[in-house]
Amino acid sequence: MTENAVQLRPVLQKHLRSATMTEIDVLIKLLISIQIADRERHFPRQSDMEVAEAIKSLKILDNTLTKAASAFDRLNTVGRETLSRVIVGLDDVPEFEKDRKVRILLDLGYRQRVLDKAASIKAMGSQVARAIEVLESYEEKTDGRPPAEGARAIADICVLAYDEFVATPASPSWDPYETAPSGKFFEMVRDVFKAAGIKSTAREFARQAAEAFAKEGKKTSRIK
Repeated sequence: MTENAVQLRPVLQKHLRSATMTEIDVLIKLLISIQIADRERHFPRQSDMEVAEAIKSLKILDNTLTKAASAFDRLNTVGRETLSRVIVGLDDVPEFEKDRKVRILLDLGYRQRVLDKAASIKAMGSQVARAIEVLESYEEKTDGRPPAEGARAIADICVLAYDEFVATPASPSWDPYETAPSGKFFEMVRDVFKAAGIKSTAREFARQAAEAFAKEGKKTSRIK
């Protein structure tokens, strides 16, 4: 908060030359309070952290099930027969003790149980993958960008301040010979966004704020 205040002060003094130090301080507090409110609304809460932890665990489970399904597919005849006997409880039958190596090759008719287990694991793998997709859809992906409503609120404060201390704010304009937008109000929004660490497009939010201000008409905008 202190760092943003240090960055914002010279920017506001540059663009709002008629504003007093007290008015600049009030503006800084307003802008920073908007950012704080935004962060509190969008920073990970306990539930968000639990979702992230669940996704992490499910991905580990998904990887384990994938490997297990692959291992089932690689089982040879002896492996499937032995496992099928364990599944049905015939792994410790006395009459199979003699000539074990020969008898283990006999198909007792339970190998389908192994195939059923493999199919169940593959189905569970699909369900786990779907669960990951569902949880990931809940996660907010801002890529480090502040939420749009916060950027717009800051642009709206800039509109009121600009109208109060400079002139009626206008939308950014384009020079056909230039590659960047221009305009005094746009430059103020651009500099404020940069000082506040906002990565949203200043041009778009300056345009939205200026057009809304012009459409709604000048309101009580005293910031003192």
